[in-house]
Amino acid sequence: MKKKTIAVAIAMALTMVAQAQDYDYPYLAFQTADGAVKAVAVEALTLTFVNGQLVATNGDGNYSFALNDLSKMFFSKEPTRIADNLEDSVANEVEVFTVAGVAVGRFASVDAAKATLKPGLYVIKSKDGAYKMSVK
Repeated sequence: MKKKTIAVAIAMALTMVAQAQDYDYPYLAFQTADGAVKAVAVEALTLTFVNGQLVATNGDGNYSFALNDLSKMFFSKEPTRIADNLEDSVANEVEVFTVAGVAVGRFASVDAAKATLKPGLYVIKSKDGAYKMSVK
């Protein structure tokens, strides 16, 4: 059932790719079950299924996602950024939001936010940009 649901979602996404370009959404983002997000440019994008994998191909290359690990796809105006070392990327005051967009608060640093927050996935906004952060 999950494969059929994902297949229908992919078909709808393919239909909407052209519309996304018209509405200035140049990226299609893929989110996996662990919260990781990879955004790919929709220009010349093709989506295919091979051996339980969703393969997204465009002028930049091929990106594969296991269907059983794919949690959602969405169009975005900006490529999603995930920092390897968030503390080095964001060294100033940050605003923290849940993944649903609810503001959690302002903190002096990423470390101060991590010390206060409950385990979960959060969006960190600073003057340097927006990042995803996992608190364990």
